[in-house]
Amino acid sequence: MGSKSSPQGDVYSYGIMLLELFTGRRPTDEIFKHDLSLRDYAESSDIDNLVEIIDPCLISEAQNRVQDSRFDILEELKCLDSVIKIGLLCSLDDPKQRMEVVDVISQLNVIRKTLEKILNH
Repeated sequence: MGSKSSPQGDVYSYGIMLLELFTGRRPTDEIFKHDLSLRDYAESSDIDNLVEIIDPCLISEAQNRVQDSRFDILEELKCLDSVIKIGLLCSLDDPKQRMEVVDVISQLNVIRKTLEKILNH
């Protein structure tokens, strides 16, 4: 039980948490019983099939906003894709290859500002 905590370990946990939040799945979900993991599941997506792995509640909210003709769902999907990629980069097996905390914060702030522009346009 007793590994020392480290920034790399915290980044890994944060990455897994992002993947959980945005996919709506937990690492212990039934579909991950065999050789598939939450990380593998998220890694298999790209912008073309992102809708298949994103939490359906997030997709539903985006679709509701589409009714406003000023809203661009593709731009929101690009932001969601960026968050998934951050989660994947944070949860790499090799701690040395994971994102630095400061970079995670910076990238998430860029995504937040982009979403604010989209939603307030």
